[in-house]
Amino acid sequence: MKKPILLFVTVMLFSLSSKATSKAVFIYNTDLVTANSFKALLDTSGFTVTTVPIASTIGTNYSDCDIIITSPTASLTKAQVDTINSKNKPILSMSGGGYNSFGLLSLAIGKPNGMSGNENTMIVEDANLSVYTSPYNLNVSTGDSLRLFSVAASASPARMIYVPTPIASIEGLLKYKPLYYSVIRQNGKYTFWGFSLSPASMTQQGKDLFVNVVGDAIVAYNLVTGVSSTTRVGEPSLSVNRLTGILSIGGVNANASISVVDLSGKTVVKNQQQTHINLSGLNKGVYVVKVKTSNGIVAKKFVY
Repeated sequence: MKKPILLFVTVMLFSLSSKATSKAVFIYNTDLVTANSFKALLDTSGFTVTTVPIASTIGTNYSDCDIIITSPTASLTKAQVDTINSKNKPILSMSGGGYNSFGLLSLAIGKPNGMSGNENTMIVEDANLSVYTSPYNLNVSTGDSLRLFSVAASASPARMIYVPTPIASIEGLLKYKPLYYSVIRQNGKYTFWGFSLSPASMTQQGKDLFVNVVGDAIVAYNLVTGVSSTTRVGEPSLSVNRLTGILSIGGVNANASISVVDLSGKTVVKNQQQTHINLSGLNKGVYVVKVKTSNGIVAKKFVY
């Protein structure tokens, strides 16, 4: 009888806790009030945010940040877009500014592949996507209407990306209607948030979703790039027995909530408390385990 083969692969992806663990650079044009509104929201959700005026885009040091965010009105030049694109960081761009920037990179989620409108309510694409559950659980179902802004629809400018046919590199996260997406990601690196209004005009669900989208963008990019590190003190350890299909998780307390998601962000194991999880019903491949405790969330990639 052959001995079981144990495969140990762990990658630290993203940790959001009461301490600021993720750093963002927020590039803005002239509206510092809007920039500070986004900064305040993210700062209170476990991020450290540095605001950077658009004129300083090229000269800024991005080496210590986890994500680069550009404001709705930040219409970057080609040289500025190329600069941030070369930094090997996930990029989240918003509304018209992001639409133009991603168009300059010839991305399918940028200009001219979209439409403009005024909408404060969008449709949940797939409630199993981690963007709806982590770190804030929005408690929604697939197909639900999600109101993001407290103002009337007529006062809520939005930009939607048109995706007429499925593209393997594109993940639709939130939609206006079939084939039109207001939150969408390409290549695991570029995330588009199609709305112009600041957190001052968002509902609580809108604020929670934005924070989730930022965190999810970091996770998605680390999955693509395979950024790896050893398990540090206090972090969970993983081992997978591919013969029995059992994922064993060490170093977690009894109150931890454990979920497993696939690379599309779909939750395949939800809110388990046991530290030995049966994966035998899943296809072989790469997954992410998320361990949620009172101290925050740790996500790690593993191969099954």
